[in-house]
Amino acid sequence: MRSPPRPVPYLLVALVAAAVHLRTVAFPFVFDDQWLVAGNMFLREGWSVFTAFAHHFWHGTPFATGYYRPVVVASLAINGVALGWGPAGFHLVNVLLHAVNATLMVYLLRRLGLGASAATLAALFFAVHPAATWPVASVVARVDLLPLLFLLLAAIALAGGHAIATGACFLLALLCKESAVAFLGVPFLALRDRCGAPTRRAVAVGAAAVVAALAV
Repeated sequence: MRSPPRPVPYLLVALVAAAVHLRTVAFPFVFDDQWLVAGNMFLREGWSVFTAFAHHFWHGTPFATGYYRPVVVASLAINGVALGWGPAGFHLVNVLLHAVNATLMVYLLRRLGLGASAATLAALFFAVHPAATWPVASVVARVDLLPLLFLLLAAIALAGGHAIATGACFLLALLCKESAVAFLGVPFLALRDRCGAPTRRAVAVGAAAVVAALAV
C-alpha cells in the first residue's frame, strides 16, 4: 500500500517559488501587457471567456496574428473580473501558477521513482531558475506558465496510465500555446517503458488532441 506523500517538500518548493518572485506583484504592466491586457477592451466584454475561442490571441488590439491561445485569453478575462484590472492581480496569479508548477514537478518526479530529496532539490532548482523570471514577471508570458501546468498534469496522468486524462490535459496545453505539441516527443518516449500499453493509448489520444486543437 502506497504511503501518503509528506507535505513538507511540496510546501517548501511552493513557498520558495512564490517568495523568489513575490516582488513582481508590485510590477506595472510591461511590454505586450499594455496591448493584450491593460488596453484590450475585448477582455472586459461579458462573454469574452467563451468568445476567446472564436478569435486569435491578439484580438482586441491593433495587431493581427496567427496565434491561437484561447485558454490563456480566457484566463486573463477571468483574472480581471475576479481580482480587478490593475496589474497586481495578474502578477499574483502568475506567481501562484509558478508555485503550483514547481509543486507539480515534485509530485511528477516522485511519481517517476525519484527519492524525496532528489525530487525536492530538482524542483527547487526549477523554482529559482532565472529562466522562470520572464514568464512570471510579464503577465502575458502566462503563455508559458499555463501550458506547463497542463503538460505537467498530462505527464502525471501518463505516468499513471490514464490515457484520457493525458489527452485532455494535452489538449488544454495546446490551446494555451502551440509549442506544447513537443510533449508528443520526449515525455512520451521517456515513459514508454514505464507505462507500456497505456502509453500507446496515450499516444492515440495525444494525436486526437492535436487534431481537436487544429479543428478548433
